[in-house]
Amino acid sequence: MSKKFSRRRWREGPRGTGGTKKNASARSSRVRPRSLAARYSARRRAVLRAARRDRPVDAFLATDGADIRYLCGATEGSESLLFGEDWSVVMTRRMYEDDLPEQCPGSEVILTDREGFSKPPQDDQEIAAQLRKHRARRLGFDETAVSLSRYRRLLAHVSEKRLVPFRGLVPAVRSVKDEEEITLTRKAVRIAESAFRELIGSGGESLLGQSERQLAAR
Repeated sequence: MSKKFSRRRWREGPRGTGGTKKNASARSSRVRPRSLAARYSARRRAVLRAARRDRPVDAFLATDGADIRYLCGATEGSESLLFGEDWSVVMTRRMYEDDLPEQCPGSEVILTDREGFSKPPQDDQEIAAQLRKHRARRLGFDETAVSLSRYRRLLAHVSEKRLVPFRGLVPAVRSVKDEEEITLTRKAVRIAESAFRELIGSGGESLLGQSERQLAAR
């Protein structure tokens, strides 16, 4: 039976190690940005660690668009991201083959419509092939992001006993922000606050409380 995952469960670090706000701010200011490939790789490994705390898995399949973007950088054009400890495969169509390699550093991009538009994409066949290639036996996936028809297609190529369902695993990992994300959030807040002060200082307080339609009609 799959389990619901909470934010607290996947929070990293020993309990009781929280410092003061001043210390946290000092740590954040010293954060060095990693390459995108390293950042996405760290996120994928965090998902695998989270999954393995509950059940053993060798690989994980992400099918939700937001999860895929978080784990590899693909903004569109992919319905499947398959990854293991040190490998990652993004599956896409011919029309996106020029965009995804740049968007997804550190991931191999594979076309699943190599036989042309007249035949359906071969995502599930490719998943089975990649599992064999990387000798991955147990495949984790988020059951809330897989339709019944997709699950049945997957079963045609991967036996049910090898499939390990989870519920809300990747969103739980996504909810715990790393130091780079916290630093960027703080930067965005400072920019918004600065813009707001500039607006008020230049007499823009007359615009407050008005709707977009009211502003457009001015």
